[in-house]
Amino acid sequence: MKFIIEKRYAILKVEEKVKVDLYHLIDLDSGDKVTAVGVKADGALNNLDVVDVKLSLTLKTERVETKKDGVKFLQVTNIFVSEIQKVTA
Repeated sequence: MKFIIEKRYAILKVEEKVKVDLYHLIDLDSGDKVTAVGVKADGALNNLDVVDVKLSLTLKTERVETKKDGVKFLQVTNIFVSEIQKVTA
């Protein structure tokens, strides 16, 4: 199951990696923190910039075999920033 969330966030921190960036975001409505990897932004993003973000959430069930308990099924959630753009006034 896949969900797309489009919302406005404030950037706390951006950690630049080789192919993707790690974003630490704060929801402007609720104040909740989101940490997710995602595409590199086109322009420079600074701390406390307001950005429009498109988050892709994928939910799936994975089968895991353990020696002690046998087969277990785990719910796995993946979060990825598929689009990010700085809001201009």
